[in-house]
Amino acid sequence: FTYTFYVHPGGTYWMEWFREGLGSEDEQQRGRWGVQAGRVCCETSDIKEEERDARYGHHAPAGRIFELPVDDMLSRRTAVDDGPAAWEGAARGRGRTLLY
Repeated sequence: FTYTFYVHPGGTYWMEWFREGLGSEDEQQRGRWGVQAGRVCCETSDIKEEERDARYGHHAPAGRIFELPVDDMLSRRTAVDDGPAAWEGAARGRGRTLLY
């Protein structure tokens, strides 16, 4: 999976993810973000029809919550060598992962 974040100082973010292969998957997200106890906390919000990027077949529904370590976001390193990072499933709508 490839993730691209656009984090804005006003507390909003856009994120796009995709997976290439036999059956490609993709999604576009928009939402709010904040920092708490060393974590970037994200929650998706609705994307207006006119703001949707036609390149993405899916758009995240409002209310999806996920967190990732601030250090990973700042270092631009969010991958782990032995599989997906803990936050990835929740970011893609497959459960909720909180890093307490």
